Amino acid sequence: MRILLVGCGYTVAPLADRLRARGEAVVALARTEESARALAARGLAARAADCRDPAAARRACAGDFDAVVFSLAAHGAAPREIYIDAVRHVLDAIERKLPRFFAFTGSTSVYGCSSDGWIAEEAEPSPATPNARILLEAERRLAERAKGRFAVALLRLSGIYGPGRSHLLDRLRGGAETIPGSADAWMNRIYRDDAASALEHLLFHPFPAAACEIFNVTDNAPARRGEVVGWICARLGRAPPRFEAAASSSRHGADANRRLSNARLRALGWAPKFPTYREGFGALMRERGG
Repeated sequence: MRILLVGCGYTVAPLADRLRARGEAVVALARTEESARALAARGLAARAADCRDPAAARRACAGDFDAVVFSLAAHGAAPREIYIDAVRHVLDAIERKLPRFFAFTGSTSVYGCSSDGWIAEEAEPSPATPNARILLEAERRLAERAKGRFAVALLRLSGIYGPGRSHLLDRLRGGAETIPGSADAWMNRIYRDDAASALEHLLFHPFPAAACEIFNVTDNAPARRGEVVGWICARLGRAPPRFEAAASSSRHGADANRRLSNARLRALGWAPKFPTYREGFGALMRERGG
């Protein structure tokens, strides 16, 4: 299979490694020449392109691809430029020879902030932030563009953590005395390598040509924030910090109170290597010596 990765950062780089190990032909797009050189040094066929520019997207997306994975992050750019404009430019660039499958990585933030019940993909989105509203708009525009022409998977990822990205663990290791948000709020996480394996699984799933499916990419067991923090602190040998609901902020994910179901993705045969926070944070703590 010939696969175009539009963005090959924290989550998609492990996917690129998985695909190369399978013998697939992978082309990875990076926004800067420096990032493209770093990908090339890992053995990837890499191209530099800022897909906010339609001409750059047209050049970089040249070729026939069976599948496209769009996973760009804003990283200081205006979210609309990335999730609306860049997606449109990539779709324009591949219009001559459409892929059979297009995956878009978004966020579970489109569901809104507060729900104590289980949230599956059928739930009505209620985005509470500008970025979440843009992501939902991007999903809907992509679905409309693809209708009846190629299959689409809209991946809504929960909080991604893993090597080099474990903000909560780092904060607790650093001796933080307070944590923003409520101890009773639900937390949803997905380990980086499990997010990559979900993408891989969907790339090789035999979707019908006109399919447009939404998938919650999250682990098997949401947990209360207080439970997660208490479990980590017990293993660090320190007292748990105080929770400060008044300090809650969406930047820390502290306003979210969602309990997400991954049943649809698991029904396709996917299973996470790190099914709960215990396996994920446990692996990170072992890597760093406790």
